[in-house]
Amino acid sequence: MVIKTPRCWGQNDLGQIGDGSRHDKWTPVTIDIPRISAGKYHTHAITTAGALKSAGMNQDSQLGDGTVNNIATPTPIDSTENYSTVAAGATHSCGITLAGALKCWGLNVYGQFGDGSTTNQYTPTAITSW
Repeated sequence: MVIKTPRCWGQNDLGQIGDGSRHDKWTPVTIDIPRISAGKYHTHAITTAGALKSAGMNQDSQLGDGTVNNIATPTPIDSTENYSTVAAGATHSCGITLAGALKCWGLNVYGQFGDGSTTNQYTPTAITSW
């Protein structure tokens, strides 16, 4: 069987499933976004138009909205760009825009961005050292 619609389940106390609730899901629920990446406690999704949306824990700004507020409902991030790919780590995230730019955000104390720095970023920030 091929599942064409993404589904998510599991712990959801911080809204990381992205369905707008904060209730754990013990069975798969449909997520109406075609591309998703789940981190430790947060989730990113890219719409068919390329818009990046994020939900879940945000204590290290891993959602990329410029705050450290947890968000239970998928929220647009970096609305000036469209994305082709996004990857969620435990406390940081990176994405590639449709124009091919690499952007990262969140915790960078161990050099997760690969740019030679340990500077945290609260919004998607271009990484040019790659």
